[in-house]
Amino acid sequence: MNIIGIDVSQGESHATLITKEAEEIAFKFKHNKSGFQILNSYIKPGTIIIFETTGVYSAQLTTYLKNKKVKFYELNPLEAKLRMASLRRNKTDKNDSFKLALLGKTQLAEIKNHCNKQSNSLYESLRILSLRYKQLIKCRTRILNFLRSSLELTFPELNQIF
Repeated sequence: MNIIGIDVSQGESHATLITKEAEEIAFKFKHNKSGFQILNSYIKPGTIIIFETTGVYSAQLTTYLKNKKVKFYELNPLEAKLRMASLRRNKTDKNDSFKLALLGKTQLAEIKNHCNKQSNSLYESLRILSLRYKQLIKCRTRILNFLRSSLELTFPELNQIF
């Protein structure tokens, strides 16, 4: 059985495929159509994918895998940290993807029991919208702070108003 461990990041993910022959293949892909085609080229029948839930960033990957009907397990971040504690020496995206794949090879039965407790789609949609809303609020705050500091530099007399 082939296992792909994916370390999901903003816009791009690092992945490691461990084949049934114990061959290790590392690759990266972006979270867009051409990037998901790269991922798809490594998925063979019976492949299992394991990744850590990262909110908004992993939502696109989850949707893609569900649409393609690929078997996958999303690990809760705390559970992933605990399971990989003994494996996590050098913290890099490439190493984390390998360790997630290794977890799939060594602890798949345990992972199956704790992952993918299916919730209804309405709840899942609401959760994703909430995460996106929080991300937009952070972005808006950064923009407002930038504009305020720019105005203060340009018009020092505004400091008395703020």
